[in-house]
Amino acid sequence: MRKVILSIFFLLPLSLAQANQMCDKKRQLSISLDDFTINDDNTITDHQTGLMWKRCLEGQKGKNCQNDKAQSYTWSKAFEYAKKHKFATYSDWRIPKRKELASIIEHQCYLPAINSTLFPNEQGSFVWSSSQLDNDMYKIWTVYFKYGVDIAKDKDYIFHVRLVRDLD
Repeated sequence: MRKVILSIFFLLPLSLAQANQMCDKKRQLSISLDDFTINDDNTITDHQTGLMWKRCLEGQKGKNCQNDKAQSYTWSKAFEYAKKHKFATYSDWRIPKRKELASIIEHQCYLPAINSTLFPNEQGSFVWSSSQLDNDMYKIWTVYFKYGVDIAKDKDYIFHVRLVRDLD
């Protein structure tokens, strides 16, 4: 019993250290803040891709996404939610495609792998895309923002959602 308690004690500092974003300053930034505008309505305009993003994961609120907890959805529930969602006077929000979601990964950082100025309070979680795996209709591409990698997962998993819309 003593060994188990001791092991848990030694793992605690590691877990706490993972709560802070880590960035390798030797690597070039993959996201330039000059390409983005943070709008007053808690959205972000990406001038390179022509997309508008919600700053917060669904469920989070506040200027820095500090209020409330990010909600999780199955893939089909995420789609239903996006179709009905209205935010900042827009009603054409959608689940981003795999490449769109990957475009906001900050490859210089991990824990989470996203620009925290643009997307504050990111959980480093799995986030749904709308892209299905080519050879498996039951798997959908996700982005795991803890490390900035895309991974195919079953549609029945429950993950976070970050909505996007086209500017035109």
